[in-house]
Amino acid sequence: MSIPCQINVNPLSLCLVLFDCIVLATSLLAFGASYTISNPLKSELAKVSKQNIEITNQIDQLEAVIAEYESDQNHLDRLLSEDQAKFDASLSMIHKHRDEYCDYSRQKIAEHLGTAAGVSYAAERFIPNNSEEDLN
Repeated sequence: MSIPCQINVNPLSLCLVLFDCIVLATSLLAFGASYTISNPLKSELAKVSKQNIEITNQIDQLEAVIAEYESDQNHLDRLLSEDQAKFDASLSMIHKHRDEYCDYSRQKIAEHLGTAAGVSYAAERFIPNNSEEDLN
């Protein structure tokens, strides 16, 4: 014995169910896509990971600088000796220029005076003294 089954399907209701299924699927896909793109925990994790890499790089650079400073124990002594050498060279150049200007001044005074006594006076009076007190 078979029971006849008759289902009266209204075509409009079938269209509405199909439309609702499409809307539901679209909403679920949109939610999934937006959750994947804008997952706040995942974006925070990515930001923290990037900061961790940057900090690790800075630590590596600072450790390299510290190692460089520790490898050169006599750095200050070497700098001071170089500084003293440059100071001595500059002082020697200043004395040389001073002597040249004194010679030039003596020559001009002697030319101006024009007499043998004046030349002798200029030579005796303007002999340079090579002490550091003259520079002050």
